Amino acid sequence: MQAQEGISTPAVFDQSWRKAHTAEEIQQALQTVVAEAKEQHDSLTLQRAYRYQFHYATKQSFPDVLEASFSQYYQLSESLQDTSALQYALRRKARFYYDQNNYFEALKAFEQELVFANARQELKDQVYLYRYIASLQSKLGLYFESEATVLQALRMLPENEATYESLTGLYNQLGIIYKERDQFEEARSYYEKSRSFSTKPDHLQTIQNNVANVYVEAGNYPKAISLFEDLLSRIDSIADTKDYARALDNLGKTLTLQHDAHALSYLQRGLDLRTQLNYATGIYSSYYHLAIYYQTFGQHSKALYYASQALAIAETHAFQEELLEIYQLLISLGATEYATDYLRMKDSIDHAIQLQAEKYVAYKYNYRKEHQLAEANHLKYQQSELERQVATQHTIIWQLVAGITLLLFAGGLWLYRNYRKRKAQQAIYATETRIGKQIHDEIANDIYQTMQKVTYSVVDQDQLLTQLDGIYQRSRNISKAHSSIVTDGHFQEALQDLLHSYQAPELILVSTGMTTIAWEELSEARKICLYRVLQEFMTNMRKHSKATLVKLSFTMKGKKLYVTYTDNGVGTDTLSKSGLQHAENRIRALNGSLTFTTAKDKGFQATMIL
Repeated sequence: MQAQEGISTPAVFDQSWRKAHTAEEIQQALQTVVAEAKEQHDSLTLQRAYRYQFHYATKQSFPDVLEASFSQYYQLSESLQDTSALQYALRRKARFYYDQNNYFEALKAFEQELVFANARQELKDQVYLYRYIASLQSKLGLYFESEATVLQALRMLPENEATYESLTGLYNQLGIIYKERDQFEEARSYYEKSRSFSTKPDHLQTIQNNVANVYVEAGNYPKAISLFEDLLSRIDSIADTKDYARALDNLGKTLTLQHDAHALSYLQRGLDLRTQLNYATGIYSSYYHLAIYYQTFGQHSKALYYASQALAIAETHAFQEELLEIYQLLISLGATEYATDYLRMKDSIDHAIQLQAEKYVAYKYNYRKEHQLAEANHLKYQQSELERQVATQHTIIWQLVAGITLLLFAGGLWLYRNYRKRKAQQAIYATETRIGKQIHDEIANDIYQTMQKVTYSVVDQDQLLTQLDGIYQRSRNISKAHSSIVTDGHFQEALQDLLHSYQAPELILVSTGMTTIAWEELSEARKICLYRVLQEFMTNMRKHSKATLVKLSFTMKGKKLYVTYTDNGVGTDTLSKSGLQHAENRIRALNGSLTFTTAKDKGFQATMIL
């Protein structure tokens, strides 16, 4: 629902706050509008006033006022079901904290807005938010998470002219991620992919600058110099003065690394242009690279002069990363008095980034947990309703068949025992068949192929050893999957090792209650069954479910062990074909039970009782 403009107090709104000039006058005027709107119960004008308070707080960088006004505006917009206003509030809040370098709060707000964008299937907003989220994750050093976010956005985008700008930004972000991980060839490849979609000259210049800097980081200075010189030949020094100055500075920086004295003229020209533009960040960069130049050519006093100029710019504008950089340079020039400031600032920045990253990871975990819990509760409600209906029907049926059941009990018991015996035998046969097929498919064929190569062609010894080692490793894997299991006092450690073997960067694995179980009271058969069933679940999860969260809980009730496995994977509509029949057979062979709860795109849950 899109909110409409309020009509009760427009005159108050316009006359009170638009005539205000100072911060105090603006705040007072807006408070007057709020009071009038509340008195007249004009919720739409009240919403508009809250919006202006919130907007003004973001402009003036008032965190305390921002949180209060955001809460008022958000709650009122929520009651009005005004989703556009909710998205606006979250985005303004996110951009505010982004500019304040509070990446955790910015990420929270962007991801909350993404929920609305996903619900409304707004592709443009979705991609915009994914790009910001990926950038912030990268700033927190969460490179794997950042890459996953970019890939998720790429999967949503078709490759056509309407999406070229978004594709350019996303592939450029992948280039940044891999450059930060020092994987320069991959970074260059993604930058080139980004350039293939770019249609805007300024974007092409930025991407070529990024590619050249990758070559600088990789030590390929001639290639970098060639790209920077090409940029200078194609940039309009009048219309694009800032970009032209950047190319001059980067070329001078790279020539300095080659000990080429021609670097000085490029660096000085870049500084002159940036000074004319009064571009503080650029002026700092020029001073810094001039200091590096003079240090490289042994002119210590000039190096100190330009380093001091760079320090003054960084201090004036509170450039934190630049301050760390210039402190390091000054220390290398002998100004050891900056060592304490450097260490204190570096520790402070590193601690702040680490703290924000930890808070974000914890927030994501709790969010996923709450989301899964909400879905589980909804599923339980549906299941309980279904069970209630089924129970009513069963009551009627059981009243009709109670007499027949009593007569057939003895025969049914005999049939049930024979059924269990057959199922156990089938499970053994299926396992043997699977092992045989693995040996045939994965080992025998490779051995035969290797024999053929040795017999009929000249084989490099190293290649032969590599092939034989591969066959050996696969043989060990098959053996390990079906080898004996530790069932003595170290069974708990064996179980933990099994679970850890499935750990991956994108997977959160939580286990509760394992240490409370008296494992020595369980029979060897029950331990082996538990181990194999969990192995089956985890293997199925890695191969098919695409889960990012797995939870295992262990409980002992009397002499029965209850184990619940839950994941947030894709689930299935065809449980009988899910490959878990072996697990069910194993448990039933020990008089246990296994129940499943799953549906397509709703995750998977299994509870076993041994």
